[in-house]
Amino acid sequence: NLSKNNVFIGINVLGMSIAVGCCIVAYYAMEYDQRFDQHHEYRESVYRIGAERTFDGQLTRFGRVPLALGTAVTSAFQNVDASSRYVVAPTNLKRHDELFAADITYVDPDFFDMFSFEFIAGNASGIADPSSMVISETMAVRLFETAQQALGKTLTQVTAHGERVVKIAAVFREQPMNSSFYQRNGSAFQN
Repeated sequence: NLSKNNVFIGINVLGMSIAVGCCIVAYYAMEYDQRFDQHHEYRESVYRIGAERTFDGQLTRFGRVPLALGTAVTSAFQNVDASSRYVVAPTNLKRHDELFAADITYVDPDFFDMFSFEFIAGNASGIADPSSMVISETMAVRLFETAQQALGKTLTQVTAHGERVVKIAAVFREQPMNSSFYQRNGSAFQN
């Protein structure tokens, strides 16, 4: 019977294989979206402030607000325990004569209290010093070969305003890909 209907059986098996494959891909895509930022312990009590603008009758929503709003919210509302501004800016990091392109994320010291990061070397309090930097394990390996070797070392940050020396205060394990803070080439946070 199989040899007589091999074309129809081949079409059915191929169609069923494609259908099962699509279901598996759809499941993993849904799971990825459902677990986005789920690894943070305090995620239920963290809110992101956005802005809206109406122009010519059209409402536009923005995920950005003026930087001064961070301190204004903390001082104006009594039930706000902590706040942190979050600004990503491209920069270059120089180690000896080698130049590395990087995205530096500027945050307030409360940032690491608000979100869950696993520190490999050092601790979150290092972000309080404006001349220090907290980097991910991926960036530590990229710049210094290991996380332990990176701790306490200095880099030169090259910006449009000149150069400044920054010290590596801590190294954390890279955030998962389904995190708002994941960066493929490694993350770096500075006060």
